Amino acid sequence: MSIILKQLANFANMNLDDIKIAAIKMSEKDILEIHRDQLRMGLGGKGDIKPKYRKAYLNYKQSLPSYFAGNKVDLYVTGDFQNSTKLYYAGKEVEITATDKKTSDLVEKYTDDIFELNKTSKEIVHDSTTTKYYKLVHEQLNK
Repeated sequence: MSIILKQLANFANMNLDDIKIAAIKMSEKDILEIHRDQLRMGLGGKGDIKPKYRKAYLNYKQSLPSYFAGNKVDLYVTGDFQNSTKLYYAGKEVEITATDKKTSDLVEKYTDDIFELNKTSKEIVHDSTTTKYYKLVHEQLNK
C-alpha cells in the first residue's frame, strides 16, 4: 500500500476530538500555570477581577511580599485556592475548576469569570496546544 493510501486510511480512523483532548492534557500543567499567572495579575476572562478589594484589605495585600497585582484583586494569600485549580474534562469540553474550600465563596463574590482565560492567555494556550495537536495528528497519520 502506498504511503498516501496508508495515511488516508489512518486519517479516516482518527477521532480529531480525542486528539484535541490529548493535546490539552499534554499541556495541562502549562495551562494551569498560565491561568494562575493571569489571576496573580488581577485578571479574569473579561478583564480586571471585580469587585475590587476594600481599601483596608488592599492596604494589607499591598504589604505582602507575594502581592504583584498593583491595586487589583489577585485571589492569593496562601496560594491554596490557586494551587487547587484543575482542568475538568466533560466530553469535548474542558474547563478550569478548583477544589479549595473557598471556591464557592470566591465564585459567589467574583463570578465564574475567575476560571476563564482572557484573550492573551487563550492565545498562548492555543499556540502551545496546537503544536502538540499537530504532532499527535502527524503520529497518527504515520503509524
